[in-house]
Amino acid sequence: MVITSEFTTDAPTQPLHISLLDKYEYFAKERPDLIVFEIIVLRTKPDPLPKGVTDFEEMLKCKPDFDYRAIKFDMKEDLITLPYSSGTTGAPKGVMITHFNLASCLEMFLFNEKRKWAELGMPFDIVIGRNSLAILPQYHAMGMFTMVALTFMGIQQIMFRKFHLESMLMHIEKFDTTVLILVPAIINQMAFSPLLDKYDMSCLMTINSGSAPLSKNVIERLKERLPDINIRQSYGMTEMSLGCHFSVLNQPDNATGKLTANMSMKVVNQETGKECGPMEMGELRVKGPVIMKGYKNRPEDTKKTLDADGWLITGDLVYYDKEGFLYVCERAKELIKVKGAQVAPAELEDVILGHSGIVDCAVVGVQHEINGEAPRAFVVRKSDGVSEEDIHRFVNERVARYKQLTGGIIFVETIPPDPNWKDSKATPEGDVSCGEF
Repeated sequence: MVITSEFTTDAPTQPLHISLLDKYEYFAKERPDLIVFEIIVLRTKPDPLPKGVTDFEEMLKCKPDFDYRAIKFDMKEDLITLPYSSGTTGAPKGVMITHFNLASCLEMFLFNEKRKWAELGMPFDIVIGRNSLAILPQYHAMGMFTMVALTFMGIQQIMFRKFHLESMLMHIEKFDTTVLILVPAIINQMAFSPLLDKYDMSCLMTINSGSAPLSKNVIERLKERLPDINIRQSYGMTEMSLGCHFSVLNQPDNATGKLTANMSMKVVNQETGKECGPMEMGELRVKGPVIMKGYKNRPEDTKKTLDADGWLITGDLVYYDKEGFLYVCERAKELIKVKGAQVAPAELEDVILGHSGIVDCAVVGVQHEINGEAPRAFVVRKSDGVSEEDIHRFVNERVARYKQLTGGIIFVETIPPDPNWKDSKATPEGDVSCGEF
């Protein structure tokens, strides 16, 4: 994390992943106003650090040599933090989150949690003193915000320097962990790993998932192994501080919660611009007090994402049911266009993960001489006994012809996540194309 002058002025912090220290010039150009007092990092190995960078352990040994003072700031205009978007749809952009944005999101999150406990007929303070593991990176909006929110709830958090599945499982048992906030890439590992049987998970009550849709097959697999656990999904993005749809009791497994208090939403047909009704897919747009001020020094990008009326254009294709539950289908930019028809990678990934011999997968679009684009699957299998023909047969029995894997199947050892623990859509081969299959 880069520590700026936030502690003595009204400047926001600049959270970064340690791997981006060598790209600091990029962020310096993005923020010419940045006054850096100290760069402090949490590291997992004793490699030499760049000049001007301090290890967190060394910082703890220092005695404080300054006094805190009152700071005047505008809640709605001044920034509290400037996280960078994950860059899944282009270069990372600085997301301007104000004090008002973060405070509003925190209030909405706590309201939703209190409502859930009230529906159970239990006092909210029952969570005080319980344990959670802070697995997610603190430079990412989801990791940073949930750390603050759980602290407000009185939940003790055990910080991790680096994620390792067995270490996480061991600490769940050791600290009697009841609540986890994770992302699909980690939950997928839990669902299929034999390590899960090695540790006592009886203390674990709830897993909350965010940052990307969680496969229904993964949910079913994990519930088979941990039948008493609640797995809930929420929806959000960095541009809305954390989220706008939070999980509720008794929501369907593949739903991503309901719209929270003080927020407005609409689902819009991308071709006609008209609002969609229940069960009609369109692009989600959201409005409310948690929406970012804009992108730092990027007015054109801001105009593309925030319309004149303040609606955040998410770029996500969704639908909602008559009960108000939201279902995320795909990012509009990730859709594969086959002969004019649209194919959602997430739908195919869910089908492939239903095969008992598959551990993980990622579907991308590749160029096709005849069809324009074609779906290609990168697959992690349990053993070499699963062949391409097996997977083609399994998928073809379950999807329409234009959704079949005509771009081919490639077996890989792992599906690498990006630094934010979202499954990476970047293939190991870079740009690829294919002919007729």
